[in-house]
Amino acid sequence: MKRLSSFYKRKRIALIAGILIPVSVIVFIVLPNHRTIGLPKSILQLRLIEEIRDKQAQEIVDAMHNKSVTPDENVIGTYFSTDGSAKLYVSFYESRTIAMEKFEMMIGLMRLEQNTFSHFQEFQVQNEKVCFCLGLGQAHYFFLHEKELYWWAVDLQIAQSSMQELVRIVKNNTQK
Repeated sequence: MKRLSSFYKRKRIALIAGILIPVSVIVFIVLPNHRTIGLPKSILQLRLIEEIRDKQAQEIVDAMHNKSVTPDENVIGTYFSTDGSAKLYVSFYESRTIAMEKFEMMIGLMRLEQNTFSHFQEFQVQNEKVCFCLGLGQAHYFFLHEKELYWWAVDLQIAQSSMQELVRIVKNNTQK
C-alpha cells in the first residue's frame, strides 16, 4: 500500500512539474519583453489627473498624426495645477535602435517647420538630448531615454522648469 501511495505521489509531482516548467518558460520568455511604463504622479506643482494606456493611447496619438506612428505600448498622462496644464506622451519601443530611429525622424520633421510647430531647438538637459518647439499655444519638448520616447506638451509659464524636472525624474527612475 505504501509503495502504491509513493508511486502516485511521484506521478503527481511529475505531472505538476510537466505543467509548471512549460508555463514558467513561457512566462520567462514573454514577460521580460513587456514593461509597464510608469508615469510620475507629479511633476513640480503639476498633478497627474488622468492616465490613458496601451491601445487607447495608441489610437489617440495615431489619430493626432492621421496615421500609425506609435508602437503597441504607450501611455498618456494629463497633468494639472493652478499654474497650468500639460500632457505627457510616452511610447515604449522594442529596442533602443528603433526608438532612436523614431526620435531622429521626429527631429528631422520638426526642423522643417512646415507643420504646426515652430522655433525648433536642441539642447542638453542632464546629458539627455532634448528638443523644443512651439505650437498650439504650448511649449513642446521631446526626448529619448533608453527605449522610451517622451513628448511633453506644457503651458508656456511652467514649461522650462517642468521639463527639467521631468528629465530628472525619468533619469532617476531608471537608475533605481
